Amino acid sequence: APRGGWCNILLNHTALEHRLLFWQIYAEEIPSGYLFWHATYWDRTEDPWTDQATVKHLDPHLWGDGSLFYPGPDGPVGSIRLELMRAGLQDYELLKLAESKIGREGVMRHVERLTTGFGFGNHTNDEELFERVRRDLQQIAAKP
Repeated sequence: APRGGWCNILLNHTALEHRLLFWQIYAEEIPSGYLFWHATYWDRTEDPWTDQATVKHLDPHLWGDGSLFYPGPDGPVGSIRLELMRAGLQDYELLKLAESKIGREGVMRHVERLTTGFGFGNHTNDEELFERVRRDLQQIAAKP
């Protein structure tokens, strides 16, 4: 359960860390995707809206693990983290599209401005840099 300094899908991680996880998956050439172990794990909490420590038996300070949806009056409600995962997956697709234009090496020059892959501290926290790199890749991907 990596915390600060690692990219992960937990409440105590920044929005950028949620998205950069998928850039790291690209950088590490993970071939088969991303598996999140559970999306509605509320078993260890009475109310996941007010108590986010969903895996207290592992760590009482690990918030939102296994919980990407919350119970709502009309069914599950998606979390902001779920939206960030979607954006990260879209970023991954952008990287693959850019790769079709300039090759993996060319894309990695951009990716390495943000992350060097999995590991403690192997990513930027600079959101403006992230947006600049992403815009650069969007321009590359849009070229015929």
